[in-house]
Amino acid sequence: PYDRLGHAEGMLIGGNLITLEALLDTDYDVTRLDGTILFVEEVEETYHAVDRMMRILKLRGRLPHFKGIIFGDFAGCGKDLPYESVAELVSQYTAELDIPVCNGFPGGHDKVNMPLIMGANVTLDVRQEGTSITFSLPSLR
Repeated sequence: PYDRLGHAEGMLIGGNLITLEALLDTDYDVTRLDGTILFVEEVEETYHAVDRMMRILKLRGRLPHFKGIIFGDFAGCGKDLPYESVAELVSQYTAELDIPVCNGFPGGHDKVNMPLIMGANVTLDVRQEGTSITFSLPSLR
């Protein structure tokens, strides 16, 4: 229920949320790139910590630069705030964005860990019947 329907194309960036936060405003800060699709996941952090990291991305003005956001697994995250799920928590940061948002992508540190190719161009389609992520890779001849 917290997905935002839509279509986006761009370079896939991201990874572990706490690592992205630590790299903000450094030479390795990929969140400064415009026109990208962000993937984030986390493991064994509290909801409070996830909320703080998302708030920092918002306060630093990063969220409006993304063409789409994919939230992966948030494995072992402790519920220390009154949200039913991480998707409900992060929806307060994505609700005002006019971009597709996918929640619950099976990628990160949980049992099912679908591979994602960071830096690849992707097409993100979030539809009522499901989400698809299509990679556009160069020929390796």
